[in-house]
Amino acid sequence: MEGICKAFQPPRLSKGSSEHTDTL
Repeated sequence: MEGICKAFQPPRLSKGSSEHTDTL
């Protein structure tokens, strides 16, 4: 699922992707 989140989020948010994954 992390790969999908990264695809939707720009590279700048890649660092905080872990936090966004929890929201999704």
